[in-house]
Amino acid sequence: MRKTIVLIAGGFSLILALFHVYLGWEIHGLDTLSSEHRALMGMLNVSTALLVFFLAIGSIFFVREVINTRIGRLLLLVGFLLYALRAMGEVVLFPVFNVVIFVVCIIVAVLYLVALLQRPGNAAESIPSS
Repeated sequence: MRKTIVLIAGGFSLILALFHVYLGWEIHGLDTLSSEHRALMGMLNVSTALLVFFLAIGSIFFVREVINTRIGRLLLLVGFLLYALRAMGEVVLFPVFNVVIFVVCIIVAVLYLVALLQRPGNAAESIPSS
């Protein structure tokens, strides 16, 4: 069950990372911003896309390591914090509330949190420690 939760969270993260790649293209084309603000938004978006791609890759391709190692549990914590803070930011910081972004971020945050709080359920999810 835990493995499935991590895979689903990773799938969401992959979709959101690809969305940020598209968003970068959109930011690049914004003529209403100063060049300094456009550059800042572009770099923040690239950094976000890289972080979310990292979460996706870890969650999809290294599931056993993520759920069974301390560094993997850290990845789950970072995933939870990233999406929970983004959802809170949608409520507190943005002048126009976007319910879709809020709901998706809450769902992914909950997935990462549930995976973080669960203990390994069976031998298939465990890897031997060396």
